[in-house]
Amino acid sequence: MHADRKQLLKELILDLHQGVTFDEVKARFQQTFGTITTEEIVQLEQALMQEEGITPKEVQKLRSVHAALFKGSIEDIHSTPAEKQLGHPVQTFKKENQAIGHLLNEDIRAHLERFEKEDNEDLRLKLLADLNLLMDIDKHYSRKEQLLFPYLEANGINGPSQVMWAVDDFIRQKLCSSSILLWAM
Repeated sequence: MHADRKQLLKELILDLHQGVTFDEVKARFQQTFGTITTEEIVQLEQALMQEEGITPKEVQKLRSVHAALFKGSIEDIHSTPAEKQLGHPVQTFKKENQAIGHLLNEDIRAHLERFEKEDNEDLRLKLLADLNLLMDIDKHYSRKEQLLFPYLEANGINGPSQVMWAVDDFIRQKLCSSSILLWAM
């Protein structure tokens, strides 16, 4: 990424972190850049952590804001060759993410909505079974952390893996506290 472009992108993100309104920053981004590549986002997040001292946790916290800022502007996010190679780890991780999303948004949500209306043993057991499946997410994260992150870090890409690891740990913590609540029911 060209140094001037990187600096301007950093300034936009720092403005977001310092409270400038999203709409103002989004307008400036669209006027100045129009599009951005996933590689530039990776370099930007890494620069924010290394050069600006923003912690992975802060980047994680505002990642949804960053994603909204760049939404519709990312050139190459949906067409990486690795995703199309049968059995490639990236393809596998994406498919697992889709399955996790389905489990959360379809199965668990439906069982939870029914349970809220009619508390019975059958629904309680379905929720526990769903939770047991969801706890397998740790295997997904562990593989990602052991396969993908070392590869990224060996190639000098540390920022994204630090942020993803923080997200993984946050989700693990939430799952653990949720499972305790469900087991207590």
